[in-house]
Amino acid sequence: MILLLVVWMNMFNFMDGSNGMLGLYALVVLASVLFSSGLPVQLILSGGSLYHMSFILILALLVFLAGNLRKHAVWIAGDAGSVVLGLLVIWILLTDRSGTALQAVDEANFSWLFIPVSCALFVTDTGWTLIRRIYLRQPVWQRHRLHAYQMLIYHKDKNPVLIAFAYAVLQLLVNMLFLISGGGVWMAIGIFVVLSAAWWMINRNWPEKSDL
Repeated sequence: MILLLVVWMNMFNFMDGSNGMLGLYALVVLASVLFSSGLPVQLILSGGSLYHMSFILILALLVFLAGNLRKHAVWIAGDAGSVVLGLLVIWILLTDRSGTALQAVDEANFSWLFIPVSCALFVTDTGWTLIRRIYLRQPVWQRHRLHAYQMLIYHKDKNPVLIAFAYAVLQLLVNMLFLISGGGVWMAIGIFVVLSAAWWMINRNWPEKSDL
């Protein structure tokens, strides 16, 4: 469990390489959690701690995005900020309305599958990028530009803000599809297969090591 937690937090750190990416993506995940937990209105009436935690974090993210969601960011999350954000997101994902961590896993409307699916783009991009770096025999702790979003920005000259919005919107669609359809193993597998195919299409022309 501790190892998975460390991997999860570092995933947010790895994906914090484009202005607006981390903030917009976290907003989508939090909105999806509120939707899956009974909609924000019901959470307000019940006074659940999940709502309060999410609401405070959403406000903080909006302030952060005011200076980060632009071509030339005024401020960035940095290693510490991205890791802490990853920790807060996974805590909220594992917390029910009463605020008791892991209690929600026993509820009928909760699925463990929603945890990886809620961040499916980050999981797919990080996972395949790590596999690729191992294949290229590169130290995984060194800086690089091999993530799909980095390929789009630095090698295909796409606007970083547009890429951040694209990731957020696509993840929102994935989450809504999974929640509205009732989820399930095959739905989760299908989502990751499609996203993996998209990752490989973006990275089909791998740059040489000297171009990284």
